[in-house]
Amino acid sequence: MNLGSCSRLFAIIGLATPAWAQDPQVIVQVDSQEIYEGESILYRVTLNHVDAPRPPVLEGFNDFRVESLGDQSLNSTSITIINGRRTEVVRRGQQYNYRLYPLRSGTLSIPAPTARIGNETLKGRSITLRVIPPQNQDTVILEMSADRNSVYPMQPFRVTLNVAIKDLPARFAKTNPLSVQQAPPALQVPWLTDDQIPKGLEPEKDWRSILEPALNSRGQGFQINNIGQSSAFSLFGRQATAFRPTPLRTRRKDKNGQSTGYWEFRFSRTFVPRKVGSFQFGPVTAKGMFATRVEGDRLIGEKVYAVARSLPVIVKSVPSAGRPASFVGAVGQFEFGSRLAPTQANVGDPMTLTLALTGQGTLEDAVPPDLKHIPEIAEAFKVYEATTETDGNTRRFTYSLRPMQAGRSEFPAISLSYFNVDREQYVTVRSQAIPIEIGESERLSNDQIVATLGRRAVDSRSLQASEGGLFANDANWRSLRNESVRPLQWTFGWSGMIGCYVLATLAIGHVRRIKGDPALVRRRAASGAARQALNSALAQLKGGDEDATCRQLRDGFANLVADVTDTSAEGITPGDVETRLLDLGISDELAQTTRQFFETCDARRYGAGSDQAGPLFQQAESLLEHLLTSLKENKAFR
Repeated sequence: MNLGSCSRLFAIIGLATPAWAQDPQVIVQVDSQEIYEGESILYRVTLNHVDAPRPPVLEGFNDFRVESLGDQSLNSTSITIINGRRTEVVRRGQQYNYRLYPLRSGTLSIPAPTARIGNETLKGRSITLRVIPPQNQDTVILEMSADRNSVYPMQPFRVTLNVAIKDLPARFAKTNPLSVQQAPPALQVPWLTDDQIPKGLEPEKDWRSILEPALNSRGQGFQINNIGQSSAFSLFGRQATAFRPTPLRTRRKDKNGQSTGYWEFRFSRTFVPRKVGSFQFGPVTAKGMFATRVEGDRLIGEKVYAVARSLPVIVKSVPSAGRPASFVGAVGQFEFGSRLAPTQANVGDPMTLTLALTGQGTLEDAVPPDLKHIPEIAEAFKVYEATTETDGNTRRFTYSLRPMQAGRSEFPAISLSYFNVDREQYVTVRSQAIPIEIGESERLSNDQIVATLGRRAVDSRSLQASEGGLFANDANWRSLRNESVRPLQWTFGWSGMIGCYVLATLAIGHVRRIKGDPALVRRRAASGAARQALNSALAQLKGGDEDATCRQLRDGFANLVADVTDTSAEGITPGDVETRLLDLGISDELAQTTRQFFETCDARRYGAGSDQAGPLFQQAESLLEHLLTSLKENKAFR
């Protein structure tokens, strides 16, 4: 078995099922049954011929760390004819994907998963996995360390991998051991590229800015995380992409206790934690041919496999001891300010107070200070509930106030506390008091409490009581009105009302017809839903989650095709997409391009492809515009 191969076929653990068998099944698959310590396997559980499936139960996986990779609906039929014999395989149900990380070496048993289907519990198959321990060798030594093993949220820490390679034998000792490789040895460093960074951590720098200075145009160095022709560094044709940092010559003891020369290559990356938890870095593995002896004038190498086990870093909560009552939940380093508008008002007038916390740190959990617990404010102002917004590195709390006392000369200073990660202690900051002028509220006389008519004020003395006809003391003849019935005006009025009623009835009928046709509703909403899915994919891409980006893009196009054809998006395949688009009158070229996009997304999602999510998103933008235009031209949304 070639353990270094990047593409390994799934070994299906189960029984072949004829097309006519429709009994529920639990099918278990793995992509390898023999790996080195530090590597992982893909583990797939398929619930076949199952309606309304629920996720399988994985119990007894004590020798593994289990990571869920999501699930996929199945609804497909494949037919093959060999020598006139027809074989049909039907899939209907749900497929659940996981990655298993063995916690020790040796022969391990992957327990059988169970699934609750109706009132029955079905059980899959257990699988034997052989995990080969690393060699007892001193040619390649991997060491992983962190400058802090315990930090607070927003407190940066640095993780470093040191790769020590033993001096080449005899007269080659002064030669860089990475310069004589026929093929670059492979390093797997999960935290060095972005796709495997634990959630809740934010890298200080982009991975390209870390690796680009170490890029070696001759292909001499380490091949890292399968970065190759599909990456940003695919500039060298078929030559392997290799990275070789500047080495450091050191001496250390070999496995026999003898002082020996080594070449050390270091990779470091700084992270800023955003949440509390325990984060695992690694394991890191190195695999390749390394020269260990000389025969004549030739260096002779041997295969070496080395492992650096996982390194935990704990992100702990801020301490409860010494926590002041004014703590608002912010962690980092901040400045605090306040602003009040207007600063001149009367009792009862609205005023707006804005508090701003600005700096570097965790602001998402920061809550507004409770001003009602500050006596100087609570006694003099009516305080309404604050609104909160975050803009970049600033968290703003906005309050509505109404002064209740006249004569106030200043708005009191406000104190709040945050946790300073560098000093590892709580810090209380205080805003400045704001000079204000609060006057008495205005009182209106009886003469002023009169509405105006047009632009002319009405004197209260001119108000007269009237029970009909002329006002009792009104000498103005313009007050006389013709109160007789006018039939023509009544006719026009009634005709207008009847016309409005007819128009409203037609409009209501049209709306009811649309709402009563779910297929029409789906078609008309399809375009907006597809654009919304593209926006969601962009948000996932900006958040650094490439797998979620590809999944969102794939699901967005699947739902678009399903909506305009009034079919189900569950289990839709690339072939289904092409067929449905052709039925709608879409050109062969565009339908085929859409199918190829689906296939690329599926390959990227399930590990068979290495396409980056950024280019896929750009392709999706262009493809969606062409597809929506063609669908509109073919009246697919009507």
